[in-house]
Amino acid sequence: MPSPERRPASPQSPESSSSPLERFRRAKDFITRLSQEAVVREGGEAAFRTVMNIAISCADLVPGAGEIASWGADVLKVIEEMRYRMRIREVADAGGDTKKVKREGYNLTPDVHWMVAVGTESLEALSLGFAPTHAIETIGQLRHDIPRMLRAYRMLRALLQQEQERHKRATEAARRFNEKSFL
Repeated sequence: MPSPERRPASPQSPESSSSPLERFRRAKDFITRLSQEAVVREGGEAAFRTVMNIAISCADLVPGAGEIASWGADVLKVIEEMRYRMRIREVADAGGDTKKVKREGYNLTPDVHWMVAVGTESLEALSLGFAPTHAIETIGQLRHDIPRMLRAYRMLRALLQQEQERHKRATEAARRFNEKSFL
C-alpha cells in the first residue's frame, strides 16, 4: 500500500515556524493559564496532598519509621489550627470580616478534624507503633479530595479539548492560506 504523500511544511505553517523554544513558551503559557483556574489548582493541591498522605501511610506501616512523619504532619496541623484561630481572633478584635481569614497551606489533612489526628496518634502509641494510624486520616481526607481531583480532571480535559480545537483551526487556516498563496 503506498504511503500517503506528505508535503513539507511551508514557511508560514505553525509547524515549521515554531522553534522548540517557542513551543516551550506556548506550553508554559498554557500551564500558567491552567494554574489560574481555581478548580484545577484545587485539584492539583488535592493530588499533592493525596500523594504525601499515602507516602506517610506507607511509611507508617514500618514501626518507628512512620511515626516521625505522621506525628510531624499532626504537629503541623495543630500549629496551623492554633495560628488560624489566633488570626480569627485578631481580625474579630479589629472589627474585620473573619470569613476572609484563610488557612495556611501546609496542612496535609485540612478536612480531617485536628482531634481525629491527635486521637489516632494516641492509638499508635498504645500499639507501640505497629498500627498504621495515619491511614485513618488519609482515608478521611481522600473522601474530600477525590471529588476535587475529579472536578479538576474534567476541567483540565475540557480546557485541553478547547486548546486542541484552537490548534486544529489555526493549522487548518494556515494550510488553506498556504494552498491559496502557492497556486
